[in-house]
Amino acid sequence: LKIIPLPEDKVRIDFLFDKPLDQLPASFTTQKPARLVLDFVSMDLHVPQDFKMKTIELGSLRSYTIASVADRVRVILDLERTVSYSGSASGPIYS
Repeated sequence: LKIIPLPEDKVRIDFLFDKPLDQLPASFTTQKPARLVLDFVSMDLHVPQDFKMKTIELGSLRSYTIASVADRVRVILDLERTVSYSGSASGPIYS
């Protein structure tokens, strides 16, 4: 996981996996609280415990939580406000 600040209070998040993604993650947002949720299927979670939850406070991003069940990885991004987003995959990286 790599978080990169961008101009105009934007943030780029890169997720690095062991293998290329078979498919883009399913995603949804919630208004209250403002959150973006990404579900990666057919993936395993291999991050240290102290990387599974972090407070960031960069742009609209306040914190994140990463959880895994079976072969699914869920990323919950807690936001200051609802924001638009886009995602793309390149090999084993989802940005």
